[in-house]
Amino acid sequence: MIYSIRCIVGSAKYYKFGRYRSQRLGENAAYKRLLELQIGCPFELELIAVGKWPEWEDQERERRIHNYLQASRVRGEWFKGCERVTEILRMMGAGEDVPPVPDGHIVHSPIKRRRRRQLTPPVPLGYIRVRS
Repeated sequence: MIYSIRCIVGSAKYYKFGRYRSQRLGENAAYKRLLELQIGCPFELELIAVGKWPEWEDQERERRIHNYLQASRVRGEWFKGCERVTEILRMMGAGEDVPPVPDGHIVHSPIKRRRRRQLTPPVPLGYIRVRS
């Protein structure tokens, strides 16, 4: 199933469109996913929509949603509120198909994950003075 979560920060609204497998998380899977995301977010998150589409189409449909909203992407799967976000939310509730990406729009390509650098202290620990 595809879900949408909203985060309101001041006057700005941000939306996350993602998917989950209900077999993996069981009943109330979207709410469980909300709780997972809420742990790492200092702002309140709200589950606002769950798509009424067949689960076997979710991966492709999620990709099309992300591509359709590319112009308002903030980071990862988070998008700033705009008319297109409102349109996708309406389609989710009605079970309508997501439109293809319009000509001339940049198509999202998966972001390569960077290897995490090892953080090293600027000086050897033995040389740090502690003032009392």
